[in-house]
Amino acid sequence: MPLSAYQLLIFSLCALIAMLDGFDTQAIGFVAPAIAAALHVPITDFGPIFAAGLLGGLFGALIFGLLADRLGRRPILGLTVTVFAAGSLLTIGSSSAFELMACRFLTGLGLGGAMPSIISITAEYAPRRLRATLVTAMFCGFPLGAVVGAIGVTRLLPLYGWRVVFILGGALPLILLPLVIAAMPESIRWLAANGRSQMLGRILARMARADLWDGRAHFDEPTPNRSNVTGLFAAGRAAGTVLLWITFFLSLLLVYLLVSWIPTLAQQTGREAGVGTLAAAALNLGGILGSVCFGRLIDRFGPFSVVGLAYFLGSAVVVALGVGTQLSATIYWFAALVGFFCIGAQLCVVAIASGFYPVALRGTGVGWSMGIGRLGAIAGPLVGGWMIGGPADHHMLFSVLALTSLVAGSMVLVMGRVSRSTTAA
Repeated sequence: MPLSAYQLLIFSLCALIAMLDGFDTQAIGFVAPAIAAALHVPITDFGPIFAAGLLGGLFGALIFGLLADRLGRRPILGLTVTVFAAGSLLTIGSSSAFELMACRFLTGLGLGGAMPSIISITAEYAPRRLRATLVTAMFCGFPLGAVVGAIGVTRLLPLYGWRVVFILGGALPLILLPLVIAAMPESIRWLAANGRSQMLGRILARMARADLWDGRAHFDEPTPNRSNVTGLFAAGRAAGTVLLWITFFLSLLLVYLLVSWIPTLAQQTGREAGVGTLAAAALNLGGILGSVCFGRLIDRFGPFSVVGLAYFLGSAVVVALGVGTQLSATIYWFAALVGFFCIGAQLCVVAIASGFYPVALRGTGVGWSMGIGRLGAIAGPLVGGWMIGGPADHHMLFSVLALTSLVAGSMVLVMGRVSRSTTAA
């Protein structure tokens, strides 16, 4: 049965929210020098400012993922979109490093809090045969937003100054918010678990699935009778949860190392002035293409072997990129291949998380996995900066990147074995 227009609208709204996250994450890095000059803040003070946004994302994922399971995905999504819009708009009035940090934390809190809800909603409204494809395609909005951010900032910054970036970052989600409130549905299975039969029937009718509705809310997954976080370790899920957290930590450490330092290294070794920006675009575009390809393979062959192999191949390509940075003519191809395998695999890990937990724990499970992953995102740029600024050369950095991808792939394969054993038991 084909997807209904309403399902496509749901997936599109979730992808747009992911794009706003990617836009904001990439744009702040490009406008940092302009902000530093305008506010007379040393550029060296921007490390904690960047980290504040990622730290806000960590707390947002943990807190709002838990609340989404208890109160519903829809109201939490509306709240978090409002929070990150407010944080972006408040950034316009910042006049010191401390105010910038506070605004970045607030923005990150909303962005991180929105992610578990959009992933859960997409997974719950996607048919099983296309679930991985649609979840990864939706989450492609993040790197796509990063590409748009890079291109947009390059064009807008000389014309309107750095504040226009945050005006857009706040205005766009506020424009989107009424559509989210009006069109975004609650999870069908959450409604069934909470006895919301009337609302459930209306949603099925909008999906052109009214023939499936018998007037009763059936639900075959018992709601955990303990705190949601504790439930992540119950019923044989403990080993899988730990492996998932390690995978998210390593994968986001890998991605943020790449996103933070590949453009800089490319700029240092390239001949053209814009080589760093183009390398960043190639990296993200490769990730988009990779995630779509891997999503289709996951729906056919299962997630663990596909994602594990992608990380292994990514490790080999990263080693090649370490050599390719000396050749500006090939840097874009190597960056695109690294994005294809490493970032493409990372975008598919969210599909693994959304499928591993039952609906009653999905928001909490995805949120806490992404929260732990944010620790890797915070560590990535710091590790890269320490290595490049210290005794290690860029070859050592690429060795660490390759090893991280290799271990992440191993964790995914081990989780596959654990998941199959748990299912069999």
